[in-house]
Amino acid sequence: MKYAQTLLLVLLVFSIFSLSKIRFLDEYITPNSELEIHTSVVNSGSRDVDDVRVVAYFPELGDFVSTNTFDVQDHDNYGSLMWWDVPATIPKGEYLVRVTASNDKHTKRKFRYIYVE
Repeated sequence: MKYAQTLLLVLLVFSIFSLSKIRFLDEYITPNSELEIHTSVVNSGSRDVDDVRVVAYFPELGDFVSTNTFDVQDHDNYGSLMWWDVPATIPKGEYLVRVTASNDKHTKRKFRYIYVE
């Protein structure tokens, strides 16, 4: 019985916070341009989620861009924009982008690809 209660509590905690949308203005980019990243963080729970930061990390390039921290009120969502300056010397190819929304209690990740032409 105690295990079931703990599992239910864990599921409730994880279900209130999500990184619902990630959209690049254009997935096909060129060197020395700018990548615009739109994200939406959703709080479907009954408690506020404070001090959330969204980070877009480009592992193959060792580069990242992030938002300032923000709060998401209960039963609400928060949209954010980030801009990444595409290096002038980036080789053509496909690059993985790891987008993470997190604070001290929650972490949600999604992955997308961009293509350098």
